[in-house]
Amino acid sequence: MPARKKKQDQERHLYGVHTVSYKSEEIKQRVEKGDIYRSNEIKSRCVYFGDDEQEAAMYFYQVAESAMNNPLARSISMTRDAKQIIYLQAHIAHFRPE
Repeated sequence: MPARKKKQDQERHLYGVHTVSYKSEEIKQRVEKGDIYRSNEIKSRCVYFGDDEQEAAMYFYQVAESAMNNPLARSISMTRDAKQIIYLQAHIAHFRPE
């Protein structure tokens, strides 16, 4: 059976999912008090980059869920064609279910 062909007239997009977190608790506390952080004090990671919107959404959901339990998480974003479409910023007080 031949593989399905995508419609030529269908517009394609590139999606990215990115995370940013502090490297240590000390850096996080210092920044929350108003100090400016340097680029070597944060970790930035591209979790997904591709043309599948559903896969990008799945990665975004997984990273957002894991960030809820990571006190060093700072932000998570999803982009389409290099434009930010979703942005989550971590709250200072993290929810800890019992």
